[in-house]
This record gives sequence, structure tokens and C-alpha cells, in this order.
Amino acid sequence: MNAPPRLRLPLLLLAVGFAAALFGAPARAVAATAAPLWWDAPQPPAAEIALTLAAGPSAFGAPLADRAAWTAFAATPAGRSALARAPRLLAEPVPVVTDAVYLALQKDYTPETRAAWDSLYRARLDRLGTLVLAEACENRGRFLAAIADTIRAVCAERAWVFPGYDRQLADYEGKLVTIDLFSSAVGWQLATTDHLLGAALPAEIRTLVRAELQRRLFVPFRRMLAGDQPPHWLRYGNNWVSVCLAGVVGSALAVLETPEERAFFVAAAIEHSRKLLEGYGSDGYCTEGVGYWNYGFGRYVLLAGLIHQASAGRIDLLARPAVYPASAYGFTIEIVPGTSPAFADTDTTARPDPALLAFLDRRFGFGRPPVAAGQAPAASRPSFVDDLFHGFQAAMHPANPESRPALPPAVRAWFPSGGVYVGRPDGDASTPRLAVAWKGGHNAEQHNHNDLGSFVVLVGRRPVIVDPGQEVRSGRTFSARRYESPLTNSFGHPVPRLAGTLQATGAEARAEILRTEFTAARDMVAYDLRSAYPVPALRGLTRTFAYSRAGTGALEVTDAAEFATPETFESALITLGSWEQTGPRSLRVRDGDAAVDVAIDAGPHAFAFAAEEIYPARRTAAPTTRIAIRLAAPVTQATVRLTIRPVPAP
Repeated sequence: MNAPPRLRLPLLLLAVGFAAALFGAPARAVAATAAPLWWDAPQPPAAEIALTLAAGPSAFGAPLADRAAWTAFAATPAGRSALARAPRLLAEPVPVVTDAVYLALQKDYTPETRAAWDSLYRARLDRLGTLVLAEACENRGRFLAAIADTIRAVCAERAWVFPGYDRQLADYEGKLVTIDLFSSAVGWQLATTDHLLGAALPAEIRTLVRAELQRRLFVPFRRMLAGDQPPHWLRYGNNWVSVCLAGVVGSALAVLETPEERAFFVAAAIEHSRKLLEGYGSDGYCTEGVGYWNYGFGRYVLLAGLIHQASAGRIDLLARPAVYPASAYGFTIEIVPGTSPAFADTDTTARPDPALLAFLDRRFGFGRPPVAAGQAPAASRPSFVDDLFHGFQAAMHPANPESRPALPPAVRAWFPSGGVYVGRPDGDASTPRLAVAWKGGHNAEQHNHNDLGSFVVLVGRRPVIVDPGQEVRSGRTFSARRYESPLTNSFGHPVPRLAGTLQATGAEARAEILRTEFTAARDMVAYDLRSAYPVPALRGLTRTFAYSRAGTGALEVTDAAEFATPETFESALITLGSWEQTGPRSLRVRDGDAAVDVAIDAGPHAFAFAAEEIYPARRTAAPTTRIAIRLAAPVTQATVRLTIRPVPAP
């Protein structure tokens, strides 16, 4: 079919109607034989989409009666884990988010109250998912009573939403039912459980699940679309829209009986899921960071999989042009295997989900070796629907690799939309060599930190100089007080401080790319950072990164500042390790068995080192140390160059 994408489905449906009229065949049966297509029209009509959907509900996994499928799943890492853990859960009480835990977090959002709620929320999802998978693998009925008890307990909770979002207690008190990242996941798990186990569940449990899904997901979602309650995340260009849509639409596809009912939700998903992709750069860069790519883009992939499966491949949201570069991001953002830059609200241990990468490789032909689903990071497994997707879902029409742009050379990745560069050594890996990443962008990105000019240096696979990533969240993290945190403002990043002033927040604070140079031996990017610093006397600030692959590698970071009147200037390094001064113009930074030497050239200007620990809690226990390189006197002009080289291993 050579029609433009926005016309393909109407033309297909016209053909379906003509064939039905001519041959007397049911429209749905004719549609089932149609070639795969996708729809990207602004407002797809649900009535037409209904013709592409299966007659009955669908979900990831297989019917309980398909014993061959579940016997095969039982042999996977996810299946073996469920079968091993489920018997132990029978002796444990159902974890329930009590009123006391809910209200404590709603009133005072601290790392401690968040951890108390998180542990219960995750435990109940894990319990239900584990029991369901074990029952489906065994089919002996020994977990059904525990599953029913868990569902009753979850449905009895006053609110499924995250208490920190329920600021006026509207959900808790029943004045308004909203949908968030957490309630949509709970609903999706209940709906999938109902679909998989079906009549094996007590009839009263199935009735209860449907009633709660209507009250907590389907009715509020319809109200959001109709404008009867705030649309909130439907307008977001970040992980919220794909995560919530996947939960709501996954629930609808799993339990709603008629294609017309389900088509309403599919139409909404097609329309609003584009918001996530619009939040990515044209080169696929995810400003939210690797962890949120796993979460948000991962949920987009699952949403696409749900709709692809429900329409027998006739609606394919992975065929959108923006999906390919967003997929490629996961293959190119790692500095070295297992380590990605912790820019924005990313943890320093975050890495692209191997199971997601394996699926995307099957779909797009990136040429990367497949990875078993069981090797995926635990943090990217918030629900058993992930295990079902990776255990049962097909490749969804693998593309011809020759029709896709090639991945960038292994020695570098460059994302001009975010001003982000990743540089890697070439060839020989027998000795530890330097690898780097740095960023530009602007200070109003999704999950923004004020971090223009931040960078990361690795020796081998060990980060020695770091961007420290996200803090442990509290009520301040997503409030008007967000940038009081030195892990979110520029103080906790390896960037300059001018006239005692930190970087400003907002899109007008922007790292303009002045020039780039990429060769086999050396890569260079220069940024104009002047707009990031609200210093009236500042006339110019340029930060230039130059990464050399010669020998064991080197990174030069050069700041050139100019002021109308004398002002103070300092640069900084951030480490989770230790440091020592090795000379009047040099220092050594060490983390574990890896270290770098840093030579400082400030021209005629004297300088001093000053270090302090940054105290906001991080997810890892290692303290965050800021090493300031501070000019001794105010200047009108200064050029400060840091040359960073790996220390040879003993």
C-alpha cells in the first residue's frame, strides 16, 4: 500500500468494506488478512480502529490452557524465579499500603517515608506477579487462594496513587480519582492477572477487579479526555505519558469485552503516545537520562506491543520514524559496557535494559548480540508484564537492517540535540584507557539539573571523575525548592562558578555549540556557556573539550572567561573516590584501582585547591566530593586548562 501514512487505515477500511460487500465476508475477517500498517493521524476514529481489533480481550502471555507455552516459560529465568519464590510467599502476609504509611508520606515526603511506602508498593506488585506466574507455570491451583487474597487487599486500599502526588488528599478521601505512574501499574497487573487466569479465579474476584478498574482507571481516563478533570500527564513530553498510557490501555485491552470499547483506548493511545517521542531529540537523545529511557521508552515499546498484538500487527507504533533514533540511543549512550553518564536524574549505576535492547535489536537489526530477558536490571522490572512481554512477544515485524541508518562509529556517539558526546578508545583493550562523556543542552530539560558543561571520565570501566546524578528524592526534589540541592544545582557538577554565582535555571541558560571536530585520533566540541551565568560583568565564557585517543587517552577541558570588571573564577571536579595534591599545579583523583592525574594550567594566575563533601543523600553510599580549583584573585580574563590522563596500573 503506497498511500501516505495518514491515509493508510482509511483506505484499508474502505477496501475491507468493499470486499465484504462483494463477497459477503465479515469485515473483521477480511481485515485480519491485511498487510501490516500503522496509523499516525492526529485523531484516529475509534469506530474504524475497532475493525482492526480482535474480537476478544488480549494481554501479554498465553491462556492458562496453553500448557506448551507455559511449560516453555517455566524454563526461562523469570519462570524459574517465580516457581522458586512463590511457595515462600504463601507463608508471608500480604503487604498492604496502610493508611498510616500513606498519610506519613503525604504529609512529610522524606527519603524515609518514601522508602517505607516504596517497599510496600513494590512488595505487593512483586507478590502478585510472582504468584500469578507460578500458578500459570504449574496450573495446580495451589497459589489461587493467595492470589485472590492479594487482589482483595489491593482493591481495599483507599488510593492506588503515590501519596506525594495526592497533595490535597483528594484521592485518599474519594473526592477525585486520578491516574498516575503507580495506580496505572497496579491496574494493569490486576487486569493482566484476570486475563491470564480467567475462570480459574473466583467469580467475585473477577467482578471486583473489573469494578475497581472502571472506578480507578477507565472512568477517570474518559474524564481526562473529555476535559472534565485536569489532563495532567496527557500533555507531558516525558515518561509519564507512555507509562500511564501503557497501564490504562493495557488494562482496557485485557478486560473490556467489545472491540468498540477497547478501540476508544487504543485511539487515545495512538494520539497521545506521540508526546513521549516529541520529548526526545531528533537524534533520539533522552534528556531524562538512561534510567528514564528504560522506564518511559520501555513502556512505549510495551504499549506498541499491546496494540500490535491486539490488532494482529495492523497498527504498529514502532513504525513511527522517531522510534528508530530513540531506540538507537540505548545502544550508543553507554560510555563502556555497564556504565552510562549520570546526566540529569540518572543514577550512576544506570544502564540500558539488556532485555529491551535485545528486543529492539530483533526489531531494527542493530547487529548487537541478543541478551536473555533474565539479565535485565532489576530496577527496570517494575511489573511482571515485562517478563510476559519479553517471554512471549514476537519481534513485531523485524525491519530490513539495510533500510536503516547505521549506528555511529563505536569510538563515539554525538547527540547534537542535547549537546551530548560520548568518547571511547579504539582497538586494544589490554590496558586501562580513558573514556569520556560531556554535555551541553539547556537548563530546562526534562528532569533537568543545572549542569551545562558537565563531564565524566572513566579509566577502563571505572568512573573516576563523575556527574553524581540524582539525589534520593524528597518533597523538595520536584518542588519549587528543587535547585536548593547542590546535586541538582551546578555546585555539585564539574562546571565553573563565576563571581560566586551558580548556573541559572531555564531554557535561556543554554550551551551553544560553537564548533565540533571529529577524527579517528581526536574529538573536540566547544560550547558558549555565557548565557548560563547571571553575572552582569561576564562578557564571555567558552568551555572546550578535546578528547585524544593517542596512547592511553587524554581529556583537555579548557575554560576561557572574560569579564568587564575583575571577578572570581573557579572550576571543579566531582568524584566518589579520593584525591590528593601531587604538585603545585597537579592533583590525583582515585576511585578503587583506577586513578587519573590532572594537570592545571592557569597561565599567569595563581590558584588553590579546596575540597568539600556534598551531603544530600544519593542512591550509592560513597560520599560525593567537590574539588574546587580556585583562582587566587579576581580576574578580567582567564584561561584555565585541565589535562586529565589515566595513571598506569601498578
